[in-house]
Amino acid sequence: RDVGAGSTLGVLYAGREAAGYHNRVAGADGFFRLSDADSVKFQYLRSDTQYPDEVVQDFDQPAGAFPGNALFAEYDHIARSWYWFGQYSDYDTGFRADSGFLPQVDVRTISGDGGYQFWGEKDDWYTTANVGGAFTRSYDHEGHLTEEGLTANGAVSWSRQSTLMVVYRRSQVYFGETRYRGIDLV
Repeated sequence: RDVGAGSTLGVLYAGREAAGYHNRVAGADGFFRLSDADSVKFQYLRSDTQYPDEVVQDFDQPAGAFPGNALFAEYDHIARSWYWFGQYSDYDTGFRADSGFLPQVDVRTISGDGGYQFWGEKDDWYTTANVGGAFTRSYDHEGHLTEEGLTANGAVSWSRQSTLMVVYRRSQVYFGETRYRGIDLV
């Protein structure tokens, strides 16, 4: 549903039913344009799931019906030269979305990205150049760090849609007590 000139609110439902099984997901989402450059989006979902006994036993799922919650929120600022965003997502241990794709639950993630774009003048050799950076940190619901990453990047574009980009990323993922370092790119 449209709200004002550039905002929307919506509701959704996805459900699957079978003998001894159900997965029902309902929620609300929205997009609010705060200004020409600023916007906020959100989504809240609630699931109710019950798996058959053999799935409970074979895949260590909860017995009986169980609920779960998911939340996503993002703030964006996109102007001619400056851009940044901040994002938060939270999928609790009971959330299931069997009609969609959700690779992991029991995770809270905060991330951000930002940068500045330079615009070339008519006689400059480049059309645009930008520099920026990003971060992400994820935790489980017990507060253990599960993933983190830092990125720095720069790019320059010139005639004939040519672009050169340099990206450096450091990342690591934790699984149990083991830390796995990501590949650092230059």
